[in-house]
Amino acid sequence: MKQNNNDSLPQHIVREIEQRNLSPRPKFYFLLKRSVFWFLAVLASLVGGIALAIIIFVFFDHDPEAAKYLHQNLIEDIMLSIPYLWILIFAAFIGVAKYGVRHTKAGYKYSTVKIISAVLFINILLGLTFDAFDMGSRIDDFLSDAVPYYSSLVYTSKDAWTNTDKGLLGGYVVSATSSTEFSLRDFKNKIWQVVVDPNEMDEIGKNNIVSGNMIKIVGVREGVATFQAKQIFSWDN
Repeated sequence: MKQNNNDSLPQHIVREIEQRNLSPRPKFYFLLKRSVFWFLAVLASLVGGIALAIIIFVFFDHDPEAAKYLHQNLIEDIMLSIPYLWILIFAAFIGVAKYGVRHTKAGYKYSTVKIISAVLFINILLGLTFDAFDMGSRIDDFLSDAVPYYSSLVYTSKDAWTNTDKGLLGGYVVSATSSTEFSLRDFKNKIWQVVVDPNEMDEIGKNNIVSGNMIKIVGVREGVATFQAKQIFSWDN
């Protein structure tokens, strides 16, 4: 009598296991594996949310006033305001989060479109939340100070106003030595001696010269660390 293939299947599997010298894996291995993929998905979503918060900050913090003094046209101004690095990071971590979700226990049940849509929704929600707490600005400032060449990859309004060769200087007022002279620390921590032109400076500009104020100056560079101010604006203007 011919033997049913189903009857021989268990023995076939046993022989295969013995030939390959395989041993059953403990349950905690699979639990750990699933946990790793969930951790990867959550971490990628957090990073994606942070990236989006920085994208929002960099794009909307852009100062079109600087473009006027730098003689940039509208297209150049828009192109400079796009944070390409963070857009790439945001897209990459959407992919990482999608990969993590796909490899969880039930991830195979959902289509790629559904997973990416869900991840994108979570990232947008996190990004808007982080932006509400000004995290994008804080992280961008930290990276500018801590990471070499970061400023060359991400162009912000602070970079535009650290352009003394073209007459723009921004930073924090350190102290005023007289009514026509004060020291300023720029966004690269360089100290400048700023001389005010009393014939061109209005009272609003003079009122911005207060220790600790964040200001932007239009003027002329006169030396290695000396700058003549013709106009002074509050940073928020």
